[in-house]
Amino acid sequence: MPLISSIAYLMLLGLVGYAALSLFLGCEKRPLAEVFALSGMLGCTMVPLILFWLSLAGARLGRTVLLGVFIASLFGLYPIWRKRGLVVPTWRMPRLTKVDWLLAPSLVLIVWSLITVTQLALKYPLIEWDGVSTWGFKAKILALASGPELHDYFHDFSLNFSHLDYPLLTPFLTAGLYGAIGEVDDTLGKAGILFLFWCYAIFVYVAARTHLPRYMAAAVTALAVSAPLVLRWAGQGTADMPLAIFYAGSIYYLVRWILGGTIGDAWLAGIFSVACLFTKNEGLPLAVINLFAATVFGWKNLPRARYARELGAVVIGCGVCALPWILFRHSLPHIDENYPGHLNLSVIASNRDRVPWLLNQFFLWMFRQPDSNFVWQLAAGALVIGLCTRPSPAALIMLFLLLAHLSVYLLAYTITPLPLDYLVFVTWKRLLLHTFPAGVFILMFSLSKIVPNPASASQSPISAE
Repeated sequence: MPLISSIAYLMLLGLVGYAALSLFLGCEKRPLAEVFALSGMLGCTMVPLILFWLSLAGARLGRTVLLGVFIASLFGLYPIWRKRGLVVPTWRMPRLTKVDWLLAPSLVLIVWSLITVTQLALKYPLIEWDGVSTWGFKAKILALASGPELHDYFHDFSLNFSHLDYPLLTPFLTAGLYGAIGEVDDTLGKAGILFLFWCYAIFVYVAARTHLPRYMAAAVTALAVSAPLVLRWAGQGTADMPLAIFYAGSIYYLVRWILGGTIGDAWLAGIFSVACLFTKNEGLPLAVINLFAATVFGWKNLPRARYARELGAVVIGCGVCALPWILFRHSLPHIDENYPGHLNLSVIASNRDRVPWLLNQFFLWMFRQPDSNFVWQLAAGALVIGLCTRPSPAALIMLFLLLAHLSVYLLAYTITPLPLDYLVFVTWKRLLLHTFPAGVFILMFSLSKIVPNPASASQSPISAE
């Protein structure tokens, strides 16, 4: 019975995600694999948001609440169909070429990676300290408490080991599954995060296939999902891999929109940015960076009327989605990790001697460690070759996003009052995981200018640049 309930919960995620996808894209035609991947990723965004909003109204998570979400989503498809239309999945039989035998090693590596992550997740309960004390503990509280009980938890200083003001997307994603199976199961509770990771693997392939030949798209996907730091964290039940996944969706569709995509791409970039700030504290500056990039690069590349209309609509809509969490978090006690309180010129000036050491550490992490499958080295090489031949505007925008992302972490390490050596030791691999999708996309966009895909020009506005 728990297994059947878990599958039903994953189907709920897909249904809610498809309804949201149709709301954002209307009756656009998208590849079947992209529709499946985005429905899963959006479902893992929207269902936790909806459960959070319902919890603010005093609802206790359980099958009744999930059934209500299912019925509302199912009936919500009708007005969406009447007003916007439903996303149309497209599929065509692939025509194999002489070089497609190169697919075999990549496919084997992709399947092995997915199976490995799934086995590690379902073999062990929560074993990471963060998984137990922060994300898992919160999921149990959210699944078992409501109303005044939740208020008491979030204002109980003795429970600060669980980081009371941390974002709640991952705990709500897990708590929803607890509600579906009717019990707390630390092992089965990771099924929602596993589903998100499988959708991510499909999403990366679809994104790469839009710009690259089939065998190269598979190779890029294999590098992305089989990297040791991905295998290390994807099945642990923490929020780091979900943040990386949502960040990947936000920056990919942001670049698509900037370079001439539809307003649907802007909505996807915006809602995944909201998912970032609702997943981890690090997601807030990432959302701000995305907004800055949309404002600056969109102004440069898009017609003025369209730019103002679409950016304004997405910012307002996503702001409404994020506002309940922002207000709720503001009401919580902030006991630790008050980085904004240390953000002043005097602290930066007094700690400026940290910067050279940190820059050296960043270089070592990215280019001397094998944990990233050498994606950074490959991305840097492909970017340089592209700059010497046919520069990719998409890769350059992605490079800006990456440098801005790294600058935020550099600033955080510079102003932190915590012991720097210890903090770096316990966090650097996770921070590298957060930035990893940007490296994958820089490699992908740069390769698309070196080995262009003849079929890509009609599939993506980026390829036409």
